[in-house]
Amino acid sequence: MLRILIAEDHAAIRRVIRSILESHPELHVVGEATNGHEAVEQAGRLKPDVVLLDVMMPKLNGLEAMQQILKAHAAPQVLILTTHHQSEALSREVIRKGAEGIVAKSAAHELLLPVLESLIERRHGIHLAGSILRGKHVAVFSHSKMETNAVLDPFIAEGLRQGHKVVPLIDPDDRDDLVRRLRDQGLDIQSAEARRQLEIVPWQDLYLPDGSIEYARVYNLWENVQQNAAASGFARTRVIGYMDWTLKVRAGTAFLPGFEAQLDRFFQGLDDVGTCAYDLSSFASSVIEGVARSHPEVVVNGSLEENRSYVPPEQAIR
Repeated sequence: MLRILIAEDHAAIRRVIRSILESHPELHVVGEATNGHEAVEQAGRLKPDVVLLDVMMPKLNGLEAMQQILKAHAAPQVLILTTHHQSEALSREVIRKGAEGIVAKSAAHELLLPVLESLIERRHGIHLAGSILRGKHVAVFSHSKMETNAVLDPFIAEGLRQGHKVVPLIDPDDRDDLVRRLRDQGLDIQSAEARRQLEIVPWQDLYLPDGSIEYARVYNLWENVQQNAAASGFARTRVIGYMDWTLKVRAGTAFLPGFEAQLDRFFQGLDDVGTCAYDLSSFASSVIEGVARSHPEVVVNGSLEENRSYVPPEQAIR
């Protein structure tokens, strides 16, 4: 059931939209707002899954109200309602600021339900590289940092919008750039970090003082993250490992196939998702072949695929 708040200043249009929504068994209207201030207040009090916002409301317009709603509340998805079909430039702008899209009120009878049905599917699914992710441990193979970011940035943003805990393991030098890219997608990163929904972990947290790595230290880190996320009420955790950190380990990368097999076993017992990103230009082909076997799904050339060479952890770990 998708819980929806309607924010529209014209009573007749609100009645039409409510009638459309109530014709669908999986949609439930939890409230109606007549201006932008009411929309922000009711979004905080009613905690809807989706807010339908008229772009031109009194007191606070739809875009201003959306920014306040997304800043204060992690979970709602927002659809902007407009009087007529709008320009492609406006559509790009509202999506950049965090909306799921625009629906013209003149086409609501034809378009509103299909758009909301897609939100239902997306809300229940985790997406990576444009496809629904079915496994819990996936490798992203790319040829550049730009290619990696094109796959993982939407995955991180979706997790924050769905109310998941998101934990990127990243080079500290790349932190500011990641934050900037997420802000460009309309996300309030300061608030997400303040409530510990987004927890960016620097690579150095995995190392011992002498530059070596203790595997138990890594597993304990993920275990603590998962337990703390569950205790804080996050339904799921998304762990994103930018695996270039392993190139800095004193012992080299030969440990990675066994390490990934252990991680695969760890994630199989959870409802969480771990992604491991490898730049193919930085790792030996033998290492890539070894780590690939511990991922049920892989992203290759920007597409999510079932991994036919996958070896389950009970077979990989002897």
